[in-house]
Amino acid sequence: MEKSSTGDILSEIPNLVVLALLIFALLFIATKYNWVRCSSIPQWCSLYCRVAGHSQIAIINGGANDPGMGNAQLLLNQIQSDRINSIVVPFSADQISSGILNNYQVVILDHFQRITLSEAIAIEQYVKQGGNLIWIGDSASSYVSTPADQQYALALNRTQPGYYEAYQKALSSINSSSFGPLATFLGAQFVKDSSTPSKVNFTELDSSNPTISGILNGYQFTTPYAIVTENPSVSDKVATLTTSDGQQVPAILVRRYVGTIVYVSFPLETSGSPTLTSNILDYLAQC
Repeated sequence: MEKSSTGDILSEIPNLVVLALLIFALLFIATKYNWVRCSSIPQWCSLYCRVAGHSQIAIINGGANDPGMGNAQLLLNQIQSDRINSIVVPFSADQISSGILNNYQVVILDHFQRITLSEAIAIEQYVKQGGNLIWIGDSASSYVSTPADQQYALALNRTQPGYYEAYQKALSSINSSSFGPLATFLGAQFVKDSSTPSKVNFTELDSSNPTISGILNGYQFTTPYAIVTENPSVSDKVATLTTSDGQQVPAILVRRYVGTIVYVSFPLETSGSPTLTSNILDYLAQC
């Protein structure tokens, strides 16, 4: 009788192995397509990321002379500390191109107020090709023209007559302090920034959105922030900030394109909430 029972158990092992592999495959696919968050299943992230590979995150900043809000180095340190499955690479704005950005699952714009038209085009192309963007505060709100851009436009004009004139016309049509052509792309328009840190209240509007999971409603912190107006037909307002003067402004906007844009009106590294940073990154890239 014992031999029969042992034989029955042994005979079931191949079926159990097949069942385990099927469960693994289904869970892997569900995680890959964001139907399941790997962080919601104990120990699953480390196994999933070992198979799927580590995500690569680029942080683009405007450099020491850029007046934009945020501190890209502090944000990089926070992500490296809390997200061991990710590779985080800092970039200066003048290094970017759509070809380089395509190597990264997530691109973050932080401390990057001044932007050129060519940089804006590279960012737009990246998201149109399926890339994911975290857009912080007043990033990309002030358009400038550099000698390198002028030379590039003149060079292209030799093979594409009229390109330089079109470039100049595009520049002149952009308000020097706005999101420029990226405003339509994001579904929000930059109004102004409040660069002096002040106390704000964080209020969730869509508790089902995973970007704000576990964040205390009414959470207070001190930060600079940007004021934007959103287009509700294009972007989803997930949370707001109530400022010290009682004004309520968008805090987090989500825009789903081919890729996804998460706009955060304040520097993530000033929120004092690593959970918020992790939530947004998990929303865009599991590992």
